[in-house]
Amino acid sequence: MSNKYRLAEKAALEQRQVVGEIEVLVKSIERCEKTISELKVELEQVNEKHKGRRTTQEDIAYLTDLLKCANQVDANRQAGDARYIACDGVRGQVGWSFYDVDGEDTRARRGQGPGAGG
Repeated sequence: MSNKYRLAEKAALEQRQVVGEIEVLVKSIERCEKTISELKVELEQVNEKHKGRRTTQEDIAYLTDLLKCANQVDANRQAGDARYIACDGVRGQVGWSFYDVDGEDTRARRGQGPGAGG
């Protein structure tokens, strides 16, 4: 088996791994969208529930419910930070996947990237 063939197999395997990681990120983003929608509904419900506040106790109950929402948002933000870091790694891998086994930028050959003359 030639060295070029082995390099091509390795590149194809790496590209399949990157595609798999991208699919995981897509599912994660979909979960985030669902969570954001749920939190928005919950916040609207809290605002509706506490619309006619008149006493300090009612204000405290409203603020307590808002704090619960804020804690959920913070927990989701922290999870999102971890996903962002993972996304950064995938972006780097995607960049490398544009190079063929000879190290040539395949986008340039197709007129789509650096070195394409445009």
